[in-house]
Amino acid sequence: MKNRFGLLPNFMRKGIKKIFNLSFLPHQFLYLKHRLFEFFGREPIIVYTMGKVGSSTVFHTFQKQYYLPLVYHVHHLTDRSYQRAVDRYQKNNLPISPKINLITFFKGNSSHMSASCILKKDQIINSNRKWNVITLVRDPFSTYLSHIFQNPQIIRPFLLDDDGILVKEKVEDHIEKVFSGPNPEKDFITNWFDEEFLKVTGIDIYEYPFDHEKGYVLIEGEQFNIAIIALESLDSNLAPVFKQLFKSNKDVSIERKNIRSKNDKSGFYKLLKQNIRVSREGLKEFYSTKYAKHFFSEEFRNKMINRWSKNEYA
Repeated sequence: MKNRFGLLPNFMRKGIKKIFNLSFLPHQFLYLKHRLFEFFGREPIIVYTMGKVGSSTVFHTFQKQYYLPLVYHVHHLTDRSYQRAVDRYQKNNLPISPKINLITFFKGNSSHMSASCILKKDQIINSNRKWNVITLVRDPFSTYLSHIFQNPQIIRPFLLDDDGILVKEKVEDHIEKVFSGPNPEKDFITNWFDEEFLKVTGIDIYEYPFDHEKGYVLIEGEQFNIAIIALESLDSNLAPVFKQLFKSNKDVSIERKNIRSKNDKSGFYKLLKQNIRVSREGLKEFYSTKYAKHFFSEEFRNKMINRWSKNEYA
């Protein structure tokens, strides 16, 4: 905004910025925008992932590549997971689809619940056109730790004190309990691709070998072009994936967003990652799931088991 209106007097720049930042447009305007841009041939992109795997960074990076983009950031597209999310928002009196401003309208909406509202309309996600889908995977235990800190007041209120602050002892006891006898059949991270991604896209990603050395794979389906990228290799792989997926020579620079360690004002998350150690047997089971074996090499999995276990060299 500052660059675009840099020649205007300061008071005019401030006034224009205030107008663009006013929140008054309902998310239905984004739906109309989608239909209009789709009519004129703009290719929609969905950053469709489980939470805490780097999706915000990818969304904002792709969003920057286009003027008036059709880029969506979503976690819930199946009826079951979407309704669960809606129930959590309603229980905590949070807006499911907040109002948007003109900047959001033109740049693209980062609210994953609003994006889900749009994409779940039958005539959108079930249209005959092709969709470009970006999804990510991440070291399972790191993903789990990051989830602990994501909206605990909504998902894990039992870990908070009366002031809504995470209690160190409660967090450590909870993690210890979970990994003393993990249940892969009920684990969200382990089952996300089967319970969410497969049911929406119709593509079983486990049927496609994942290149552990490259850290990504491209899958071309009848309705979806899919890129799966490991977060651990995102820096080196996002640009080549973008160029291959969209047949473009455009340079892509990553814009880091919603990084847990940077948002860790109390230092608790950093301290936990440095010191948490859990049952080696529990970790072995956690890293023996279909998800862990498919996306991460045996060498990497053993390294992570040693990294997070109580008895590193047992």
